[in-house]
This record gives sequence, structure tokens and C-alpha cells, in this order.
Amino acid sequence: MTGLIVDAVKCTGCMLCVLNCSFQKEKIFSPSLARLKIVRTEADGYWNFTPTVCRLCDFPACVEVCPTEALVPRPGGGALVISDLCIGCLKCTEACPEGVCQVHPDYVDPMVCDFCGGDPSCAKACPTGAITTISKGKDK
Repeated sequence: MTGLIVDAVKCTGCMLCVLNCSFQKEKIFSPSLARLKIVRTEADGYWNFTPTVCRLCDFPACVEVCPTEALVPRPGGGALVISDLCIGCLKCTEACPEGVCQVHPDYVDPMVCDFCGGDPSCAKACPTGAITTISKGKDK
């Protein structure tokens, strides 16, 4: 597993992905602790929901601005992980174009999606298939 694919048309805004993410990482159901978010917009009287996840940018802004090189690729490819070199400057959270590299509300530490070590709980929890995994260029 090397990344996540989002099909916003399939998203119903149920938030199961967000709740499962927070539980997987923090052992509590709390949207503020999730490593992804659902963006809700209104158009022509209808609500649209878009899951927003780490897109594994080719040249990640979060990595570029890190003064200590604390954001490193997960062994085996795919997601970034925050190493012990992190000094908590939070520049990565400011630089993320998707807004998914966030500040942990209790510890003032950055939170970044690590794709649950290759088995993302958000994709498993999504009942509509709006979030799926991708590996070696093919959907799974």
C-alpha cells in the first residue's frame, strides 16, 4: 500500500473514516484527533463532502520546511512519519497544502497520516468506497 485515493462523489459525510482514524491513533473517537478530515461545502442547496487525506506530494512542503529533517518516509515506502528529531516548531502544519498535517490539540505536536502502517483504518471503515488504497499504481 503506497497511498490513498479519494472519490469525493461517493462520500456521504458519515465521518466513519475520521472516527476510525482517531480511534486507531489515539484510542478515542474524536474528529479533532484524526489525521484526515471531511470538508463540507454547499452548492445549489446540496451538501458536498470531500475526504481530505495526505496526498504524498512529489515535493512535500512539510518536508521542505522542516529544519531538523524530522519527516521521513516510512520504511517500505508510502507515508511520512515524524521522527524523534521533531522540535515542535509546527512549520510542517503551516506548509501542508491539504491542511492534513495538523497540530495535536493536547501535546502541541504535529500529527501526520502514516497510513496506519500500510493498512489504513479510514479506507477499511468507509462504507461507500470513497477512500481506497493504491499500490504500485493500481487501485485495491
